[in-house]
Amino acid sequence: MNYILTAFLIVIVVIVYENIRLYLCKKTIPIRIQVNGTRGKSETVRLVHAALTAMNYRVLGKTTGTVPYWILPEGSFKKINRIAPANIQEQYKIIYKAKKMKCNAVVAECMAVNPEFQSACARIVQPDITILTNAYTDHVQEIGENEVQTLKTLLLSIPKGSKVVLGDISPEGKLFLDVQAVRKDLQLYEKDDNFPVQKNDFKFNVFEDNIRTALKTAELLGGDRDASYQGMKEVSPEVGSFKFLKISNSVILANAFAANDLLSTEKLFEYSKKIYPDKTMIGLFNPRDDRQDRTLCFESFLADGRFKKLFSTHRLPSKMGKNIEYTVIKDVRKISELIPQNSLVFGFGNIRDISAWLMTLEVER
Repeated sequence: MNYILTAFLIVIVVIVYENIRLYLCKKTIPIRIQVNGTRGKSETVRLVHAALTAMNYRVLGKTTGTVPYWILPEGSFKKINRIAPANIQEQYKIIYKAKKMKCNAVVAECMAVNPEFQSACARIVQPDITILTNAYTDHVQEIGENEVQTLKTLLLSIPKGSKVVLGDISPEGKLFLDVQAVRKDLQLYEKDDNFPVQKNDFKFNVFEDNIRTALKTAELLGGDRDASYQGMKEVSPEVGSFKFLKISNSVILANAFAANDLLSTEKLFEYSKKIYPDKTMIGLFNPRDDRQDRTLCFESFLADGRFKKLFSTHRLPSKMGKNIEYTVIKDVRKISELIPQNSLVFGFGNIRDISAWLMTLEVER
């Protein structure tokens, strides 16, 4: 019995110590920004980090996208090497690391999916500003089946009395947030839609909404928009960023693998058609074999005949595979041998197990 009591007391002491340590560390970091939403979080973290750096803040950023990275104060990237699956403890680390590196600002991607972990992010980071990039339908079982249900879950990560910058949120979603803002004493801000953004200014295909939410965030901190914009122009892409890559001299890959949800994928597909209207459209679907629910969300996209030829890296679930004509391809490196010249390969679904191949391809634009 004494052993149990001793163990219990040790646990209590550790919890109290960690909470005191966290509190004292946060007191040294006056600017704490959290980025949450369905898509675009990692890109937005990188943009905000660059904007704040241009404002002479010493900033530590953290992304949990395709490859998790620390974004160090001087702007370099350091890969986060995990020995176990991602967990909420990483949110503690950004606070401790920022204190150690004498940073006065942090920009953290919210890595939570389950509602209880969303609440934990609010408690650990205690962000002054939260950016909601969007609330597209994804992780249906954990978050919700529509935008409003998704927003309800995402709100759990936002402390009372803080500021919220809104990205691509529908009018219905904004009405819901207006009601919740009164209840939680939140200050809601629209993204900056007036600044003259030129996508050609950037080194890769940055989503304009992410640029505009980063500009609004910088403005809330007293930053000059022109200086912040100049800083953001220097941001480099990560492997999962949407871009066009060269498979061969006449075959281009539209790298939309990291989009994951149907709405984002539809937008990127239409953009790709606009950029390369004369190329033969080939589909390359990379579904996760452990996320059948997400695969099923793509059924209409796969079945509507938009692709001249469709490849999939895995067999589709039996309930949808009967209605879709496709070819299983085990080695994506050989796709150029199976399609006509002057093709645009639209890659989508998920980036898992495919990023190494993407890193070998030259950027087209």
